[in-house]
Amino acid sequence: ELARLYVSPAFHGTGLADELLAEIDRGEDLYLWLIDGNERAHRFYQRRGFVDCDEAFRAGPDWGNVSMHRMKRVAA
Repeated sequence: ELARLYVSPAFHGTGLADELLAEIDRGEDLYLWLIDGNERAHRFYQRRGFVDCDEAFRAGPDWGNVSMHRMKRVAA
């Protein structure tokens, strides 16, 4: 389980996020929860084959009560 994938803005566009994702990608189905409104991350995952699911929830106080939705990628 990967709890968070966060890349500091200083490293945006360097390919680091691709490298990190590749480390956990074993060619199996993957899913994640994305904070709504994070368009940069949304585009990142869409380009890698993830699609939006019709599942959403509001995180608890530890996550700032943000709304999130699920994305998934089905293995080829």
